[in-house]
Amino acid sequence: MPEYLFKALLFGGIGALAALLANRALSAYHDGLRPLMPEYRRGEVSHEVMGRKAFDMSIGFILFYALPFSLVNGVMVSHTIFLAADVIGVRFGRPILAVLAGAVYCI
Repeated sequence: MPEYLFKALLFGGIGALAALLANRALSAYHDGLRPLMPEYRRGEVSHEVMGRKAFDMSIGFILFYALPFSLVNGVMVSHTIFLAADVIGVRFGRPILAVLAGAVYCI
């Protein structure tokens, strides 16, 4: 049981940190979001618009590549964690909400 708890905390921490970095526009795993980050950082693009763009760019890749690969092989693909954490991070306006949502998603 402690091994599963450690893994849950580790993945939760990774998801929380990735969501926080995306929320603060410091880093993005998704290559398609990186060119939009300066506008997001300056406040020219709202959280809702950026969240929709991130979701639209990521959902196909997650559903049709990363998730099936993870389910078939039993190996977690980083894309399922970090692409979703980017979407969560840019969608929420408050950093604490982004951190909590990122952690809950990855646990």
